Amino acid sequence: MMRAWLRRLLLGVGVGIFSGYAVSLFMGGAAVAQTPLPDVGHYRCYLSIPNRTITFAPPLSLQDEFKQDTISTARARYACVPVSKDGSPIFNPDVQLMMYGIVGPAFPAKQRPHLSLQSLNPHFPPEEVTLIKPAFLLVPSVKQTCDGMGPSVIICG
Repeated sequence: MMRAWLRRLLLGVGVGIFSGYAVSLFMGGAAVAQTPLPDVGHYRCYLSIPNRTITFAPPLSLQDEFKQDTISTARARYACVPVSKDGSPIFNPDVQLMMYGIVGPAFPAKQRPHLSLQSLNPHFPPEEVTLIKPAFLLVPSVKQTCDGMGPSVIICG
């Protein structure tokens, strides 16, 4: 099962998550319980090359709050790096996200989940979204040192 903080991170990619705050979210007039968020910060995603396809044998099983299915391939599409917004700190500069394009079955039209999302960043408005089908898998990653032996904040070249 996906950890709650990772699910919040994935829902916030592209919109960003302003971390360190607990907020009341309002959905249908009822307040959702306050939940402290980890310091995940904002990420900017860049198109990446090469866009190699990874094949999983056996297929990779994925489960989230809406469905469980398997994927047999993923294609590297974007590399997402932590970013400072308006001078805010970068909470963990060693953690990047690789975004892989995946193919999965769409939800039947009458069974599509609806979400009311309130960004924790005041620059972005609330969103009412309908989920159609899986499109990306975000995988936490770390930069390698020049000798390939572990995380680093330097770029080798």
